[in-house]
Amino acid sequence: MTDQLISPEAFFGYRLGGDRKIARWDRIVAYFNLLSKESDRIKVIDMGPSTEGASFLLVVISSPENLSRLEEIREANLRLSDPRGLSDEEAEEHIAHGVAVVCQSMSLHASEIAPTQMAPELAYDLVSGEDEDTCRILDNVVFLMVPCFNPDGQIMVADWYDRWIGTEYEGSPLPWLYHRYGGHDNNRDAFQTNMVESRYVASILFRDWMPQAYVDHHQMGSFGARFYIPPYTEPMRPHADPLVYWEHMWYGGHMATLLEQNGKAGVIAGGSTFPAWGHMGWHRITNHHNICGMLTETASAKLATPIHIQVDQLKGNHFSFPEYVAQTNFPHPWEGGWWRLREMVEQIKISA
Repeated sequence: MTDQLISPEAFFGYRLGGDRKIARWDRIVAYFNLLSKESDRIKVIDMGPSTEGASFLLVVISSPENLSRLEEIREANLRLSDPRGLSDEEAEEHIAHGVAVVCQSMSLHASEIAPTQMAPELAYDLVSGEDEDTCRILDNVVFLMVPCFNPDGQIMVADWYDRWIGTEYEGSPLPWLYHRYGGHDNNRDAFQTNMVESRYVASILFRDWMPQAYVDHHQMGSFGARFYIPPYTEPMRPHADPLVYWEHMWYGGHMATLLEQNGKAGVIAGGSTFPAWGHMGWHRITNHHNICGMLTETASAKLATPIHIQVDQLKGNHFSFPEYVAQTNFPHPWEGGWWRLREMVEQIKISA
């Protein structure tokens, strides 16, 4: 069946993350729907319209066997998440027949385009891969992917970029809010769920699934570390279970190892601008629901336009990262050069 799968490069006509290329949301939706017709490892759920009427997708990826009993897995996972009245014997039975549930969301902030550009490629790699690691993931994980948290904004940003490409305004920021109501503060809606997009994700996380882990993929400024991964830096927010914060280190350590093995320099774990204490956005509020909620932040270019960075332009940006020099949580500094959307796509995919 994998021989029939159409790759993202064949579908979009270029390698995702290519210079001066942004795949628009309607085309990404079409690709996910195509994959779901071609593969029994993926299920695409249209959760309903966004604020301005675009499709809001939940993409479920796992082994065919897991997808065939998806409702059983979901119900067992919910039972474990609220153990009131659950006997030890029943819990052990659910664990023995269950799998891990992991949710990841992309590009909540629509100007942070790389995670959504990465999403079709990650899906293709999982549904087409026959290597040992991919099969192990599919057998042991139900992966819930929100390929775009803000479809309306994604469409606005893609259209704005295409409008001005080749001019002096190429790569300039959108001059209006990329969510009609929330703008860049749509992540602050995690604890209020005023927006329909927030209600979809809150339903996935806190009602329908209660995953064991959640990752919210973002972008940051251009002139510091290339990639921020868990754990958070200080100060910590109290009252979450301590095990959740230890899990941050476990996941982050695994990400860091894979990134280094793949030659990705400039990775910082904690020690940057993202403390455990902060607004109760999606990656923080989940920790208080016994979900290991995490954040990644990749350094940005000018949307899809590459930028060149001299080594003396690179700088630290936090009290625990005061200078751009090697330290224990930043052992392999990036030395400058061209920074491209493709680099961003690759390191996000590795971490995912």
